[in-house]
Order: sequence, then structure tokens, then C-alpha cells
Amino acid sequence: MMRCVKLWTGADGKSHFQEGVVELEHGARGDALSVKLTIDSASFHETDADPKLGWHPDPARSS
Repeated sequence: MMRCVKLWTGADGKSHFQEGVVELEHGARGDALSVKLTIDSASFHETDADPKLGWHPDPARSS
């Protein structure tokens, strides 16, 4: 199982998050594979780091 987080900007202009999982099965070479998914489209967006944001601690550290 692989944990996934879906992020998007809603019609309200705010960020929204949805957590889910992708079930994985054992592959032929010991790897883990999901079933093939049918999609309409996909895109990836990479942004430059903004030095004004700086580093910040996790909101809650897990033990």
C-alpha cells in the first residue's frame, strides 16, 4: 500500500487536500505494482524555491 495525498485549489481559491492509498501487489521481480489506471489527463508542476519562505518546523512531530 502506498499513501497518497491529492492537492488542488478549489473554486474558493483555497488549497484542499485529500488523503488516500494505492493498493500494490507483488511484481515479478520483487517490486510492487498497482493496477493500471485509466485517466483523462495528468500534469506536473515544478516551482522554484522561494527563499522568503525559509525553513519551518513540522506542525506536529510524530514519535
